[in-house]
Amino acid sequence: MRGNMQAHRHLALAASLLGALSCGPYRNIPAGDVSAADVASSHRWHAALNRAAGSEGASQLDGWAALAPDSVTGATAAFLSVYDAEPGSVHTWEVRRGRCGADEGAFGPIEAYKPIAAGSDGRATVLTSVPLRTPTTGSYFVNVHGSGGDPRVVACGEFTLPAE
Repeated sequence: MRGNMQAHRHLALAASLLGALSCGPYRNIPAGDVSAADVASSHRWHAALNRAAGSEGASQLDGWAALAPDSVTGATAAFLSVYDAEPGSVHTWEVRRGRCGADEGAFGPIEAYKPIAAGSDGRATVLTSVPLRTPTTGSYFVNVHGSGGDPRVVACGEFTLPAE
């Protein structure tokens, strides 16, 4: 029974986050086409992924990420959407403190971040729950690593503070 209730809670959280994000400025907009005004209008932490320097020879991808509070558990819902990935590729990812190229450590346990697997169209999404309160200040970023266990960072995006 408890597992079933937890599954329903995760489904409700995913549905609400995906619903909010599908109405937001990122719907069908390539990562490079998101403006600062678009990010500020969404009332959530958002990051547009950029290809990482030094990732030549690794699989490349684009996408975006979001962080939002889970009002039921107090945890943080972390969402990642990628496109232009190699079909069938599997990537690890995580939210970090600091900025791209100036890492200050993980935001929550690395085990909280489920790998993301690209479909035949090179697209994938994943939602996970990080057992920490959603930050209200600071600097955070998302790293996506190469496929097949390649530890190189192939994409990085710095989160923008939500609008007040």
